[in-house]
Amino acid sequence: MIVLLLVVAAVFGVEFFLKRKVDEQLVEGEERELFDGKVILTKHYNEGFAMNTLKDSPMLVKILNIVVAAIFIFCYTLIVREKGGKVRKVGCAMVLGGGLSNLYDRLVKGHVIDYIRIPFKKLKSLSKIIFNLSDVMIAIGSILILFGGSSKKR
Repeated sequence: MIVLLLVVAAVFGVEFFLKRKVDEQLVEGEERELFDGKVILTKHYNEGFAMNTLKDSPMLVKILNIVVAAIFIFCYTLIVREKGGKVRKVGCAMVLGGGLSNLYDRLVKGHVIDYIRIPFKKLKSLSKIIFNLSDVMIAIGSILILFGGSSKKR
């Protein structure tokens, strides 16, 4: 269980550091190429959910974010107590760390700082999506939860 809390803390801590650096060193909308242009570093304040959904309802976004975080924390406490299912548990820790990082931004700053964009030559609409490490951890963690096997024997 300690290792899982370390995963949560590591995801939160690394993302806190990265978001702070992006916030300090980039002007909103400024872009910097990384890895020969395969990744674009840019600062975007996301006031809603994914792709600014519900940005015009900031209180609703905060409330929903808190509710989802509370539900996930409850589920996390149930899952980490089960025997086995290590991959699933690590996935939960990744989702929790990423989710708490984004929740922290929303509650403290009023927006989430997104900063990664991947330019796809053939898929221009995907090239517009800006995300952060927390979003990546939530996505990968969710996959691990879904496909990491059940901790209970069938």
